[in-house]
Amino acid sequence: MKPFFLVNLFLAILASLMTCEAAVWNIDTIQKIAITGDIMPGTTGVLTQNVAENGFSGNAFGQAVFRGRLTGPGIDSDNSEGLWTGGSPALSLVALGGSIAPATTLSFRFMVDPVINAQGQIVLYGFFDPNDAGPDFFSGIWKADASGQLELVARAGGNAPGTNGVFDHLSSVFVDLSFNDLGEVSIHADIFDSFDQGIWTDAGGGGLRLITLRNENAPGTDTHFTSFRPVSLNNLGETAFLGLLPFGDGTRNAGIWKEKQIGQLELVVRKGDLTPDSTGRFTEIGNPKFNNKEKIAFTSAIDADLNGTIDYQSIWQEDSTGNLTQLFRSDVSLPGTSFQFRTIYDFEFNNSSEYALDALLDTGSSQDRGIWKVDSEGDIGLVAMRNSFAPGTPSSRFAEFYDWTMNELGQVAFFGRIFGNGVIDPNSSGIWALDQNGILKLIVRTGDSINVGDAANPDYRTVIGLRSPDQGLISDKGKVLFSAIFADGAGVFSSSLVAIPEPNTLSAVLVLLVAGFFSMARYFIRS
Repeated sequence: MKPFFLVNLFLAILASLMTCEAAVWNIDTIQKIAITGDIMPGTTGVLTQNVAENGFSGNAFGQAVFRGRLTGPGIDSDNSEGLWTGGSPALSLVALGGSIAPATTLSFRFMVDPVINAQGQIVLYGFFDPNDAGPDFFSGIWKADASGQLELVARAGGNAPGTNGVFDHLSSVFVDLSFNDLGEVSIHADIFDSFDQGIWTDAGGGGLRLITLRNENAPGTDTHFTSFRPVSLNNLGETAFLGLLPFGDGTRNAGIWKEKQIGQLELVVRKGDLTPDSTGRFTEIGNPKFNNKEKIAFTSAIDADLNGTIDYQSIWQEDSTGNLTQLFRSDVSLPGTSFQFRTIYDFEFNNSSEYALDALLDTGSSQDRGIWKVDSEGDIGLVAMRNSFAPGTPSSRFAEFYDWTMNELGQVAFFGRIFGNGVIDPNSSGIWALDQNGILKLIVRTGDSINVGDAANPDYRTVIGLRSPDQGLISDKGKVLFSAIFADGAGVFSSSLVAIPEPNTLSAVLVLLVAGFFSMARYFIRS
């Protein structure tokens, strides 16, 4: 009888655990990270309505960093601004207004536009009171390691390495910045009281160093740089950028350069170069991007007839040996149609040889713009397009797309606006993302009620506005990060609706229980 007793006992425990497990599975997929009214770590204050304004980003693991304003006991105009990082439920303070900025004698007034990398390290722009620092030199760039230790990267008025000048204003309005997963920074910045500008990096250690300056020789050419466009820094410490050259007749006035080793700047591609197979010519070149495998990619218009006209647009990738390969060209017909792409506005690519496009079809209508995904086999699939059905709504259609991105799983997420019956301004925007099966799902929409409490103490608020992070809208595990605005406040949240399910404790207990049951059953049967 003992085996039957064990079976009945096992089934009873299993049923009880499954009931608990079901309760866990039924918890709302949206989790609060921080909201107006929360007491914030490292302070005596609580968050006001100004949550995630001018400062909000996420990383590959779904960690957030955001700006907040405080009120309450002990809070005044000097210490009412702060940056926090983490996720639900643990947060930590990164920097607080009123605290002394490292490598200075001045106090932060406020901090904006933070970026967080995969290691939880953060880079931020900090500002002083102009009355204390002077009207020209009241800004700087700092970075924090995973423990929260801040260090100065560069300060307005501070020496610009490799020059006789000092840095001009250092804010996201005037500076292009790239931050890698090693905690290294590359910047494109201006030199004060001159027309000079340059690119600097601290990759390789030893502090900030100069890569190149305006008017310096552009390697691989017989001319010089006149300006630069956004920089990109990979996890090998290599910096790439789009450089502009004297205009001339406009056919050779731009290119992409990369510093592969310290002090060795090399030309990747120049406008007017022949394509590797010599069947076309690069006529327009976009900003370079790196994926996590350190491969550089860029868009370019191609003159296939070598007659000075644009015949198609394309995406190119440079491998580790320096060879360029064409990933995609716009003059391919979409499966089952005669339509081709006319314009590629932007693209993202990952380590799995997948890429996504923000592109316009060659139909003559500006409404035929959308987001497409190309898988590792080269198959093209539509994610969403203007006038296409917006999932999660009765019958609404997409009007616009913003702030879209793709993660390492090939999941695309975007902020969109919709129109149709029943759609008014208060419920006309939302965030959508692909799940693991490639199905587009609505994550959150204005007009929705979301629980900002917990399962035991629900507190539903109506969303009247949404903000997407500056980067990290969807993590590499499929968690979607966003900021929601309510009538009485705002907060930072994550959604696990399209995330990879993570094993929980109850699942582990079930596995151990099953294994233990069969082990005991074998013992009693043998005895």
